[in-house]
Amino acid sequence: MIRFNRVILVYALLLAGLTLALTARALPAYASGDALGEAPPTLNRTIAIERDVVQLGDLFTPAGKYADRPVARAPAPGETMTLDAMWLWRLARSFGVDWRPTTQYDAATVTRPSRAYGPKDLRAMVRRAYFVETGEDALIAIDLDDETAELHLAADAEGEPRVTRFSLDPTSGRFTAEIAGPAGSEIARRILVAGRAVRQIEVYAPAVRLGAGRIIRAQDLEVLLLPESQVSRTALVHRDDLIGKEIARTVTAGRPIPASSVRAPQLVERSGPVTIELATANMRLTAQGRALEPGAKGDLVRVQNLQSRITIDAVVIGANRVRVFTPDRMAARDALAAGGLQ
Repeated sequence: MIRFNRVILVYALLLAGLTLALTARALPAYASGDALGEAPPTLNRTIAIERDVVQLGDLFTPAGKYADRPVARAPAPGETMTLDAMWLWRLARSFGVDWRPTTQYDAATVTRPSRAYGPKDLRAMVRRAYFVETGEDALIAIDLDDETAELHLAADAEGEPRVTRFSLDPTSGRFTAEIAGPAGSEIARRILVAGRAVRQIEVYAPAVRLGAGRIIRAQDLEVLLLPESQVSRTALVHRDDLIGKEIARTVTAGRPIPASSVRAPQLVERSGPVTIELATANMRLTAQGRALEPGAKGDLVRVQNLQSRITIDAVVIGANRVRVFTPDRMAARDALAAGGLQ
């Protein structure tokens, strides 16, 4: 019995020794030297940096004594790059970082913040260069071939981008411009833009659709800047040439009004009633008639006397009013119209 108890005791001591040995061997996996209690390295999956290079410590936490070692070139300002699982694993092993991917989808995405200059900014820079080249600016539109073009500069870059090279074809208005960022810690980024400088003209055009017979009012018009090539030479583009005129044919909103689409307001309508006046030095007679054609003030129209059924020519002098001139008065009127009498 005593012998049996001794065997149990020895066996228990052996087990205890084995447990202590296993515990001692396991300690380095969780703590070694100064790193006692330090968690195993983890991958930083989303990284934003403002330098030119990616360091080991940007990718792993902790990264050990090589944390400040550059391991890749950073993406250009405003751009993003992805580092895949296999590349990261090889990198970790080469620097003694105890990390390995758990799936093939483990990856790190590196972005570089930037100051972005979009199409509006680029057009403003080209406009200034165009003005320096030609002296023209006020009514010039800058159209870019690529309306999505952007220039990205490093977020810490000092100064503003500028046009470093500009060429222009004066006949067609075509241009090319090289725009570069300020010099800094990295080579200044550049972008080449092309497009056309378009001369514009300021026009008054209908703000809404206007139908025939409408008298144009100030509130019916809006000011537009249109390419010079899109404005007909016969278009009425000045406010004073339009207000008070009557629409002869329906006109569309946002388009210049052709001269043929407006006329002086019609004071006499075809088949409408008119008062016919005959005035001489000694008398003034009136009669009721019917207009055989429409007319504006000052137009010569044919009217019919309703009582005598005689058709005569008369001059429109007001709304539904016409005047018949005697031969002497007609001659005087024609002379005045021709500038013969003062």
